[in-house]
Amino acid sequence: MSVRAEVEAASVVQARAPLEVVEAIVEQRVEMRGRGHDAGAATIAYHLAQQRKDVPSLSTIWRILKREGLVVAQPQKRPRCSLIRSRPSCQTRCGRPTSPTGSSRAASTQRSST
Repeated sequence: MSVRAEVEAASVVQARAPLEVVEAIVEQRVEMRGRGHDAGAATIAYHLAQQRKDVPSLSTIWRILKREGLVVAQPQKRPRCSLIRSRPSCQTRCGRPTSPTGSSRAASTQRSST
């Protein structure tokens, strides 16, 4: 095997869940929604654990549901704190932060030299 072939083989990463797992997640979601039950990632993971040995993480289940178009984004549920931008609380005229005592460095050097 050439060096190039070894590098390419090593760089191949399984980025997605196996097709049978994706199908099981989608099937479970459709079945539960059809019955009127909650069909979130945690519930799907619980029911898949009853049937299968290899259950993906909750994050993976959410990504699969989103990729398959089974989850509708709800931007109104975005936390309000994510809309607030942080700014430094105390700055001097030149934009540098002040010392913890509230005096700027220039003021403290002027006092010590006189």
